[in-house]
Amino acid sequence: MIAVYARRDEEEAFTIRETLRAERIPCALIGPEFGFADAAYRVPFVMFTKGARQIGASLARRLPPRRILVCPPDVPLSVLIRTELYRRYSLDMEHYVCGSVRFRGDDVLYRGYPLKLTPNEERIVRLLAVCGGRYFSGEEIAAFCLYGDEDAAAVHVCHLNRMSRDLCGADVIECRRYLGYRVRCVRR
Repeated sequence: MIAVYARRDEEEAFTIRETLRAERIPCALIGPEFGFADAAYRVPFVMFTKGARQIGASLARRLPPRRILVCPPDVPLSVLIRTELYRRYSLDMEHYVCGSVRFRGDDVLYRGYPLKLTPNEERIVRLLAVCGGRYFSGEEIAAFCLYGDEDAAAVHVCHLNRMSRDLCGADVIECRRYLGYRVRCVRR
């Protein structure tokens, strides 16, 4: 949900990623040394660390200003992201609906049925739901939610679909070859 543009040698970037993932907010490190620069165009926010502002200047010029996030030091980053999602996009992460997926506090409902998700699976569903309708490759999902393990992304998506199929007869995540994964936003 947030891409942090950073250099590989910046400790601040890794601290930000761990803090956000502990708060169940999908986060990926992007930049010339990490790759995934095109993911910046598909997530609601991009944040630049202090050391990467110069090298990320060309990307910053191409992004709409409302997508660039600046973190004031007196506000926790997770609070800032939740506040800005609501202020800029009218999106409340705790009570959000994307198609048949509904978030109610800590519960994730699909077509009204509660899904029992692991923290990694919840991050995957949140990422795909908040960026509803956009496709993410397995590699991008792994970067945002699973510390870079692309095979684990496919396994988690398969488990999510099997669980939702058993509960209500439909897959929660749509898989398209050569495009990637997205939350199924329409009822079938």
